[in-house]
Amino acid sequence: MDNKGINIQTPQHEKVKVIFDGEVKMVGAMGVIGNYVMIIHGGYYSVYAGLKDVFVKRGDKVSANQEIGQLMVNGEGVSELRFMIYKNSNPPTALDPQQWLRN
Repeated sequence: MDNKGINIQTPQHEKVKVIFDGEVKMVGAMGVIGNYVMIIHGGYYSVYAGLKDVFVKRGDKVSANQEIGQLMVNGEGVSELRFMIYKNSNPPTALDPQQWLRN
């Protein structure tokens, strides 16, 4: 998979939170990578992949810091979020996700 974002290793089964208010546009599965959630934030969208459990569904309105899922643990015992941000353009433009993260 071509990852235009960053991978963030966390403690096992960590909960994943939304970076900004938005609407869930898509929820799906990506084989061994796990489930993913795509959220629209006006002219941008964020993608959170590597989820074991998803707490939202398409069309849900979400708020910044709301939990949207829980990370899976891979065969090596690692939980890792694959996090991407795109500008909603044609074609979509990948952005540096680190600028959107909070401590």
